[in-house]
Amino acid sequence: MSRYKDLKAVGYIRVSTEKQDVIDDALTVQAERIIECCKARGIQLLGHLDF
Repeated sequence: MSRYKDLKAVGYIRVSTEKQDVIDDALTVQAERIIECCKARGIQLLGHLDF
């Protein structure tokens, strides 16, 4: 049983420069990592905020 069973989370995603998002696709990569992390730990992801 996961110790995170009833835990809920909201992801916070940001980039420092527009180049990071346009060239490196940083927002998408961060979102994917947050989703994977929550799934692996059984944490309910309510959504994420992009900045």
